[in-house]
Amino acid sequence: MHTLVTIGDAPSGVIPIGDNRFATGDISLSSALCPLGFFLKIKSQPVAVTIDADNNRRIVTFFHEHSNEIRTFTAPDVDTWWNGKPGQYTLPGYDDALTAMKRVGVERKRMIDLAKHGPKYKTSRNTVVGTSSLHSAAILAACEIKLIGYDPSGRQWIFAKGAEVISDLIKAGGKPKERPLSNDLCIDWMLEWLRYHDWLKQLVKDPENIPLMTIRDGERVLQISRDMPDKLRREWETYI
Repeated sequence: MHTLVTIGDAPSGVIPIGDNRFATGDISLSSALCPLGFFLKIKSQPVAVTIDADNNRRIVTFFHEHSNEIRTFTAPDVDTWWNGKPGQYTLPGYDDALTAMKRVGVERKRMIDLAKHGPKYKTSRNTVVGTSSLHSAAILAACEIKLIGYDPSGRQWIFAKGAEVISDLIKAGGKPKERPLSNDLCIDWMLEWLRYHDWLKQLVKDPENIPLMTIRDGERVLQISRDMPDKLRREWETYI
């Protein structure tokens, strides 16, 4: 029989850098750390961008608090769970929440891909439930509601009948007055993951949140500061 390994017994994962700081380049993991209370280091440098000129790629790093007062585990513990095989590790009390957040992230990507490249479907209100909300579509799919297709005319993801119950839970923020604990789908955690994911994507687009940009080109390391003169900064950004 397979035995779950507690995080405390797991091999060492990503080592936090600096004083009480944890770094990750995974926006999905970062979106899960925030709802758990491991917030971005807003007062110092929440986000860093490295331009890898050798490989023509842009590397984004998020800096989180290493620990907090309300959790008995740390950000590296969450990282170990997140990157382990399903069921390999356990964070007692939070396995369901983490599983739900990871699942909704996968479904979010699938919903976007379906809207861009998937088979098209014409809505029939008598037999299906449709939503134009990416958040709602990702949650419905994560809750294993059958996905029928995408209707480009109404810009809606189409699900089979039976999605109404989950839709009501989404509207209630995942926390209805009477939620059966024996069937907790962790929709509230899914919603938090989706909200933080949207916020992090916007954060990266805001140059005011990235005080220093690093370009690695072979052996050279070039740095762009937001305090640079506008002309010089534009020249570097054109190079990027």
